[in-house]
Amino acid sequence: MKRPVFSWIYRMIGMFVGIALIYSCQAVTLQQAQSEWNNGVMLENSKVSEFDLIYPDAHYRKALELLDKVDSTGDNQLDISKDVLTALCYWRIADYKKADDLVQILKHKASEAAPRDQVLIYLLPALIKIDEAKAEIPLEPQINEVLLKELNQKVDEALKEIKNALMHVESPMLRIYVLETGLEAYNVRKLAHNKLATDLNQSAFNSEMKREIKNFFIDKLPTEIGESWKKTLGIRY
Repeated sequence: MKRPVFSWIYRMIGMFVGIALIYSCQAVTLQQAQSEWNNGVMLENSKVSEFDLIYPDAHYRKALELLDKVDSTGDNQLDISKDVLTALCYWRIADYKKADDLVQILKHKASEAAPRDQVLIYLLPALIKIDEAKAEIPLEPQINEVLLKELNQKVDEALKEIKNALMHVESPMLRIYVLETGLEAYNVRKLAHNKLATDLNQSAFNSEMKREIKNFFIDKLPTEIGESWKKTLGIRY
């Protein structure tokens, strides 16, 4: 199955990170890598076919080539930003092992990272698990409770990573980005159930999902925008 295309949460994070990093990049090569990342994100947001995924991947791979040429900039936060961008590129070309290996190293430097980079360091493991689960969902419905159990476990692991990321977020806006990733995880759980479950009592499943989502999100919403998000949760689920 083809690698999942950006969902709305990936679009928001992708462009958000791109804008955040480009203003901090001083080296020309690093700026060029940032530009390649942005181009890949824009292409991936606008294309939907499997064939079209070739083009954004080319930009991410070019970005990786450029990033590999950048030695230490002498600025610790900028060096971390470079490594975060590298991990993001590995994530988007579905080289999940390299992305996760780099994130595990970055976790030891997270306290020194800029706030947005720090959030991504803790959030990327969840994004990887969500994409891994999504890629295993078949295009056509087929009862497979074993696979469904495996995918639900991946979603549970992603949600655990999201809860961990929330512990490192103070900014209300960054907190929303993390919580939106949680919504994507629940979307994957719902899609997997629809494709693989033996019991397709959709009404009962939706009710349980709504209860689970509210329990996960409501007490974690920033007070500044909590009410609007409660409405969003009600509309979507």
